[in-house]
Amino acid sequence: MRFDPFGIDEHHANIRDRISRGDPGLAQSIVGDVLVSYEVGQSITHGPVLDRTIQSILDEMIVDVARGEGIASPQTFSRTRIRFAIDDRREYPAHWTKKHAEADLLERFYFSGEGERLLR
Repeated sequence: MRFDPFGIDEHHANIRDRISRGDPGLAQSIVGDVLVSYEVGQSITHGPVLDRTIQSILDEMIVDVARGEGIASPQTFSRTRIRFAIDDRREYPAHWTKKHAEADLLERFYFSGEGERLLR
């Protein structure tokens, strides 16, 4: 068994359980090879320190959830944050096709698909 002095494994398991129950405002994803849990109005919890800003972590979680690589419960992401992520990706020059494809994915998933329930 892995040494876990701060109970991070138990915390992540608790977040997964709460997401599966449908408790609002929660997300979980692997960011930079580290499991990250997010609670609206609380914090982002992760293992080893990531060399990223909170916003970049949240942004990656938003994309991961849309791709089916992360999980989230209802009312987790703000519509404004999703709209910003879409608009930001569309600002890239046309030859950045991956960014434009992500923008299309986010728009379809969060504003026209099953991801609508995840918005607040």
